[in-house]
Amino acid sequence: MKFFQLPNPVALREMRQMVRNKFVSVGLILYLFAQLAAVMLTVLAETDSHTGALSLVGKGIGQEVAHTVVVILSIMMLGAVPLFTGIRMTLEKSADNMDLQFATTLRPVQFADGKLFSSLVLFMLFTSSTLPFMMLAYILRGLDLNATLLSVGVMTVFALTIFQIAVFIGAMNAHKAFRIIFLIVAVSAAAGISISFITDIFETYGPGMEWFDYAYMTVIAASMCLILRGASAAQLAPPHTDGHRLLRRTTALAWAICGATAIIIAVAKSDNEYVWWWWGVMCVVLHFILFGAVSSQPGCERRVVARAKTRWSLRFLFATGAENGVCFALVFFILTGIITFISLKKPDHEDIAVILFTFCYPAAYFITTRLIWHAGLRRVSNRKYVGLFALLLMALGSVIPYLLTIGNDSATPDKWFGNIYGALDSFDYSHKFHIIHYHMIASAVWFTVAFLAYLPFVTRTIRHSRKPQQ
Repeated sequence: MKFFQLPNPVALREMRQMVRNKFVSVGLILYLFAQLAAVMLTVLAETDSHTGALSLVGKGIGQEVAHTVVVILSIMMLGAVPLFTGIRMTLEKSADNMDLQFATTLRPVQFADGKLFSSLVLFMLFTSSTLPFMMLAYILRGLDLNATLLSVGVMTVFALTIFQIAVFIGAMNAHKAFRIIFLIVAVSAAAGISISFITDIFETYGPGMEWFDYAYMTVIAASMCLILRGASAAQLAPPHTDGHRLLRRTTALAWAICGATAIIIAVAKSDNEYVWWWWGVMCVVLHFILFGAVSSQPGCERRVVARAKTRWSLRFLFATGAENGVCFALVFFILTGIITFISLKKPDHEDIAVILFTFCYPAAYFITTRLIWHAGLRRVSNRKYVGLFALLLMALGSVIPYLLTIGNDSATPDKWFGNIYGALDSFDYSHKFHIIHYHMIASAVWFTVAFLAYLPFVTRTIRHSRKPQQ
């Protein structure tokens, strides 16, 4: 994998457009005015409690000024710039601009890298323009340099992740209006969480966590950027190519990096929390891949198979196709579960139950919905909606039991088959061990039966995935 090949044509085009675009220059001027006004208001607010300018300098209000500057910079970098990047990506990938996918010799990953690189240029531009205000905060004294540098570093990590999220949403194969709405919601939520975390660093005047936590957070963010990079390239790739190969490769690489880091830190600190964080992150990623797999076309193109250079067994897991993606997600799910269970110290039945619930139930929903589509819905419904149907069934399976048992105090909706919320909610009560055991057996049996029913499609795809003889 080659990252950020320079000169990247897309990055060069983006930077030329930024130079000519008045939106960036006007935004920079307005940002500087906002910083100046916020710093002046902060200084005036602190002046009320002091008698003069000299005493104001001696009292040390630099921390308050730096806090204001970093918060405004975070709003700009974590909110405005990702929205600008994502909306530009959304407008470029539309029915009116089909040359983005078909009439170009550029690889899809170059578009994702170019958009991310242009966002980094904007990040450096706005961050460098903040240096005079940070210098003022240093002159006013009272500045905690460690907390300030840590907050800027955390903001940089969050900004890179949100930039990649914006590029991915803009590259999604969905309606333009849906992508814009989803982009605004996702970026706003991520920016709000990130800014609150950065504010906590200033309020505690230093790191509120150990350096292990910050290191692992950085590793997770870098891994998510790798995965989203591959996902963006997969969304931009034409349908007749092996576009999901990069996504599977980056997911495997991120899986290995996050897992090794989590195990090393867990052994060093004798804490299972980092292993569980790895399991949670990989659950989200692998279910996302499973969601995309059940919504994909079956098998891979024959000319892609004929041009392959690797053995068919390795190529099958990493190739584009519904069955390939399902097997890839299940293999890495099983490996993650085994490694998580082995890494835990003194695991009990609740640990096994968590692994089974978060893996078997959603996977069974996805595979069962794909089987229903194969059985009869393929004539009346597009395969692109299979994943959405599975999510709808998950929601109904966790809501309908409680609606049907309203007013019946003797009913146990938590024990209904397929109730994911009830299965996870049973951990909060010590007297519901029978519900935990029931869902352990039910989820495992349902997943096994669903996969065995789906196995003929997998074996047929394996036979077609073998490279033909010369």
